[in-house]
Amino acid sequence: MVRKNVFVEAGGFDENYLLAFNDVELCTRISGHGFRVVYTPFARLIHYEGISRSRYIPAADIQLGYDHLEGLVKKGDPYFNSNLSLSVRIPTLRRSFEENPTQRLNNIRRYLS
Repeated sequence: MVRKNVFVEAGGFDENYLLAFNDVELCTRISGHGFRVVYTPFARLIHYEGISRSRYIPAADIQLGYDHLEGLVKKGDPYFNSNLSLSVRIPTLRRSFEENPTQRLNNIRRYLS
């Protein structure tokens, strides 16, 4: 949830995204405007990610997301605990042989090429 005035001040959703990542990119801009992005474990929400589009994510969105988030990931993503695995959806400790966030981002970039 976000207050309307914060959404407007941050410029709203980036309409260059076709389907995915626009919410993540918006949160980084909101943070850049001096607002905090917070989490509460007490909210019980159900989000059926991709229920209407299956697992399809346009390559253009992946590329745009990469371009917008590359700097954040490389300097240390403040929204992701580096001790957690990027390989599974359920919070799990990262194993020593798993790629770190920067390596994963670079592998995604190679996949797009």
